[in-house]
Order: sequence, then structure tokens, then C-alpha cells
Amino acid sequence: MADTPHGFRATRAGQRLLDLLSKAAALLILVGVGAGVGGLISPSLPEQFLPDGEDSVGRLASQTIRISRDYDVPDPEATERRRAQALADVRPVYDFDARLLPEVASRVAESFAFARAGLAAHPAGQGRQLGRGHEGRGDAAGLLREELMGRLQTFIDPRDFAALRAEGFSQASETALQTLVRAQLSQSIVEDRALLPAERERGIFIRESSAGGGEVITDLDSLRDLPSARAEVERAADALPEGLSVPVRRALGRLARGALRANLTYDAAETARRRERAGQDVVPIVIHLSRGDRILEAGERIEPRHLLMFRAIRAQVRPVDAARARVGGGLLAALLAFLCYKLVRPTMGRRPTRRDALFLGVVLMLTLSLTQGLLLATALWREGVLPMPAGLQAFTGRLTPFDGLEALPFAMPVAAGTLLVRLLLGPEFVALYAIGSSAFFGLLRGGSLPFALFALAGSLVAARRVRWVARRRQLFNVGFFIATTNAVVILCSQLLSGRVVVRELLAELGASVLGGLVVTPLLVGALMPLLEAVFGYVSDASLSELCNLNQPALKELIVRAPGTYHHSIVLAGLAERAALAIGANPLWARAIGLYHDLGKGRAPLVFSENQKGLRVDQPPGIDLLELLRRHVADGVELGRRHKLPRALLQALAQHHGTRRVGPMLEGGSRPSVLRYPGPLPSRRETGLVLLADAVEAQSRRLSPRDVPWLAELIAGTVSQIAAEGQLDESGLSLGDLARVVKSFSADLTRAFAERGPEPTAPAERPAQRSALEIN
Repeated sequence: MADTPHGFRATRAGQRLLDLLSKAAALLILVGVGAGVGGLISPSLPEQFLPDGEDSVGRLASQTIRISRDYDVPDPEATERRRAQALADVRPVYDFDARLLPEVASRVAESFAFARAGLAAHPAGQGRQLGRGHEGRGDAAGLLREELMGRLQTFIDPRDFAALRAEGFSQASETALQTLVRAQLSQSIVEDRALLPAERERGIFIRESSAGGGEVITDLDSLRDLPSARAEVERAADALPEGLSVPVRRALGRLARGALRANLTYDAAETARRRERAGQDVVPIVIHLSRGDRILEAGERIEPRHLLMFRAIRAQVRPVDAARARVGGGLLAALLAFLCYKLVRPTMGRRPTRRDALFLGVVLMLTLSLTQGLLLATALWREGVLPMPAGLQAFTGRLTPFDGLEALPFAMPVAAGTLLVRLLLGPEFVALYAIGSSAFFGLLRGGSLPFALFALAGSLVAARRVRWVARRRQLFNVGFFIATTNAVVILCSQLLSGRVVVRELLAELGASVLGGLVVTPLLVGALMPLLEAVFGYVSDASLSELCNLNQPALKELIVRAPGTYHHSIVLAGLAERAALAIGANPLWARAIGLYHDLGKGRAPLVFSENQKGLRVDQPPGIDLLELLRRHVADGVELGRRHKLPRALLQALAQHHGTRRVGPMLEGGSRPSVLRYPGPLPSRRETGLVLLADAVEAQSRRLSPRDVPWLAELIAGTVSQIAAEGQLDESGLSLGDLARVVKSFSADLTRAFAERGPEPTAPAERPAQRSALEIN
């Protein structure tokens, strides 16, 4: 008894030491994440102190000034001159209406056909009214003339109508009219040549409204206006074949004159849009300063161009501001990570470990590092310091290299980290990572809220769509939804800004689709095996391989303990379907169910499922309960020998929790006081296996006539296990347990139905068995 207080004090001291070490590890992780992320999102280190102020002009430089990295120094005056010239070079846009000729030709054909039909119906020009039923408003000939004017959309002189009616509106006259109209409308006709631009040497751009192509016309005097075209068509009518009478030819000439319209119109909106785009397309004139360049030699006079360079460099990097930005970025990153961890953690299904926190920090810094690397490479490609890859040249060359490179940040794998967290840690941590990482991506892009929303939307869709990825190629299916979401967010951002630039929009859409559909799945597929090996996590792809019944551990189990193997198959099915019912990972539930009793292969005949109805006597000197209890540790040992993942070994150790071992002792007089070592199940899937194990063992003692009370028996078993506190750390809620009972009941009822018909004897309600009777 004297040793007890000392041992108690030693235990408390050891626990305090472990708590301090745990808090120190958490603090180190937080500091590491803050320092790493802060360094990534803050600006670069200061260059050096440079001359400033207009009073510096004309002084002699006291030292040779070199730069230690590349800079782009903008020249606003030269850029403005280039922009003004670009606006002046845009030609006025005129739209050529190629549809006018077919429309006029169609009206002519329809009108002449109508007139011939009318004359055939009323050869004497009398009788029933023609056209639209205008009773009492003139004879048929007058109504026919009015109808033709409406169809041709031009005035028809009564004398011309009389000449054409006498001629019968023949096919020859129709063909002649079509020829006159086609000869004129196939050429460009403006309304008034006086309205053409005064600066005729620039010319105009003629664009076809339907096709979008066009040509440049510099000789504006070659264009015809509508009055000259109408005069020419009347002259052409006089030269028609002599088979037509003079009155008919004159009538056709006047009809063609009235049918002509200007098919070339000034497009003010398109001209303004092209000038606006030309102004936007002007690449700012930049003085490129390469690393190692000398800006000033010692003794050289300082000129205004030097001050321009110094101001641009100072604007990009300030010595004090850069240091402060690093400290501020690190503190902000640490604060944001701490808040996400504290605020989101209560909503998780399981408590995150220090390893989980370290994993989240490593993934965050890894994805931010890759993103920062892409931004740096973009800058170097744009400046010509590094050669651009051929594939990237093909992408940017379709627009302009500048615009294409500016859109490349949208190809960053912003959702890759969320995918890795979802696949390796599960859904509980996705909200924490998605919110925090999206904020950091926005800060990385200079505090861009739209880009933070872009990253958040893609991350949330990735977390929702990934669910269970049994094969790595399924990542590309998830990438499709990420790419689609990215494209929608970019389009909405452009519309929200109130100005949609098609060229920029296409470049950003192309980059976002490339990042979501190709870059993100490839990156996740490459990093996932590495992170699995380093942190000991298990992805769904690995779980799918473990669930293959040809695994050596399972093949050994079927040889040593076939009854246990069958029990594991049944249990895996129960747990898998229950996991689907509550939204847990079915692959995890199936894998734990298949391997949970791996240790029973060491002493298979101790367990009832392997005895095949034979009575097996307990060997002398061996505690049966201890043999039952040892199968958990034996299973972990065998799993370690078969190189099962560490996370699965932890689940094997937890699949009985800390429940009592074995059934009632002889005669049922007293229960066992021996308990399994635990720990309690730490994830929902392990809790499902614990429940399924107890329920399946209970069902083996039932007969088909007990089916009416099966759901009640299952509910009682589940409630009793929950009341023992075995599920407290599993994350299973009361709603989950209700769905689990329903799933178990459906599966076991179906299993009893497959055994055969129920007995004809009246069924008696079975007594509720104690949970102590369930192994």
C-alpha cells in the first residue's frame, strides 16, 4: 500500500509531461505553418536603398548600382503614346448585309408567282376580290397592285402595273428583274458617300454580318452610293433583251430601282468595341531590367530615366515593408490556421490528432509552394528569362503570350489539397482545409477576393464529388466537375465586373479547365502514394486493393479458420451497407470487416464459427477467456506481418472497444470481468464493425421464427452497446444509429428469408440476450 501514492504521483507527472509535449508539438506545427505560409504569401526581400527625389537629377552617382533580380519598369508616357496610335489605327467598321440579296430575290419570285396566279383566276380583271378580302374597295386589278406593292415593298406606278399585267407577269420579266437586282446588290452600296470617313487614306473595314469575316477597302471612291446604284439599274433595264417591250423594260427598271437598298451600313458599336479592345490590347511599354544589370556606374550623372527605374523598383520592393509583410503574413497565416482548427473542429466526426494537423499543414504548404512556383515561372516566361514549354506556347499563342500567361494562375491546382485531405483524412477535415486554404490562395494572389472565391468553389465541389475513389483514374471524373465549376465562377466574375473581354475570358476559361481537368488529377495521383507512405494514411484506391479476396492475409484465414472467414465476409457486407446508409466510407467499413478477426487464425477452434457443431474441450491450464481476448492482439500482429496499413491495424485493435470478453460462464451464474484492451473505436466505420459483429453474433443464435422481433433485438443490442459508451469516440450520432439498425434489420431479414420457410409452430418472442453473451 505504501507504493500506491508514489505510483499515483508518478502517473500524474507522466501525464502532465505528455500533455506538455503534446501542446509543444501543436505549437511547433502552428509556428511552422505560419512561418512557411507567411513566407510564401509575402513579397520578396528588399533590394537596396536607391536614389529618390527630383533633386537627385544631375548629381553624380556615389556607387555602382546593380540589381539582384529581374524587374519590369513601366513607362506610362510611352505606353500612352502607343495607345493613342493604336486607337487611331482602328478603321471604321461597316457591316455588309449579305442576306439582303436573297430576301429581295425571294420577294420578287413570290410576288410574280402571286400575280400570275391572280391573273389566271381572274383573266378579265373582274369578279371576286383578290389578296386579303377587301370587299367593296376596288376591282381585282387594283387590289392585285396594292398586294404586289406590299410584297415588293416599293411603289408600283399604275402604268407600269398595266404594262406588266398585259404582259402577264411572265417568267421572262421575272428573270430580267432578278438579273437587274442581283447585279446591283451583289456589290457594296452605301446610303450616302458623303457620310464616309474624311480620312480616306485609312480606309474602312467591311464585315459580313453573318460570317464575321471581311476585308479592308482603302479606295473609298470605288464604293457606290444608293442614288448612283438606282440610276445604273435603270440604265441596265433599257439594255434588256428586245423580247421585252419598252414599257415592260421601263417598268422593270423602276421596280428594280425601288427594290434596291443600301447593304453597307456603319457599325458604331463594333467600331467602338474594337477601339476599346485595341486600347486594352496595348502592352504597356516596360523597360526590362535583368539580374546583374548595372543601372548606374559610380561617377555617372543621375538622369530622369534612372529615377523612373528606381521608383518602379521601390514600388515593387520596399525594405521595411517587405520585412513587415513577412512577419504579418506569418502571423495572419498562424491566426487563420488556429481559428479554422478551433472553430471547425467541433463539427468533425472525430478529433484530429497531431499527425492530422501536421498533414494539413504539409499539404497546405506543398500546394502553396507549387502555386508560388507557377507564378514565378509565369513571370520568368513572360520576361523571357526561361524558355516557355512548347505546349504552353501553343496555348498562349492562340491569343497573345501576354494574355495567355496572365491567365495561367487560373491553372493552379487550388483544389488538389482538398482532394488529398478528403481522400486520406475523410470528410471531417474538408471544411477546415477548404476554408483556410482558399483564404491563403487569395492572399497569394495579392489579396484577391475573387480568386479566393474561385479556390473555395473548386475545393467545395472537389470535396463533394470525390466521395470514394477506388481507382486513381476516377480522379479525372472529379476533375471534370472541378473544371466546370472553375469555368462558371470565372464567367460569373467577369459578368459581375460589368465588362466581359472575350479574349481574356477565353484565356482564363482555358487555363481553369486545364488546371481542373488535367493538372489537379495528375498532381493528386502523384502525391497520394507519397503522402500515404509518409503519414501512414490509406486512400480509397489502397482500400479497394485490400478488399480483394486474393490478398495473402485473407487467403491464409480461409485455410486456417474457414468459419471465421465466412463470418468476416458476412460482417463486411453488413458494415459496408450500413456505411452507405449513413454516408460513411463503405470501403473502410468493408476492409475493417474483412480483417477484423484475422487473429482468430491462431486458435481457430476456440471460436464457435469454426467448430462445425463439434464440442471442443478447453485445454487444461489455458484460460478460454484469455484466448478469446488475445485474438485482437494476434490480429494486429498478423496484420503487421502482412504489412497492412497502420490505420487499418489501429481499427483492428479497436473493433471490440473495451467490452467484456466472452459469454456467461458455466451455468450463466456470473459474467466475465475480463475486458478487451481497446481503445474505443475512433472512426465511424470501426464503430459500425463493432455493432455488426455483435448483431451478427446475436443473429446466429436466432431461428427463422424470431424474424418478427429481429429489428427490436437489433435495436436493443445497438442501444446497449451505445449505453456502455463504446461509441463515444466514433463520431456516430443517434440518427446514424437509427439508420444502422434499419440497415442491419433489412440485411438480416433477407438472410433469414434465404434460409427457407418459417416453421409452422407459433412463434414465441425470444428473450433479449445480454450483451455479455455476444463475442
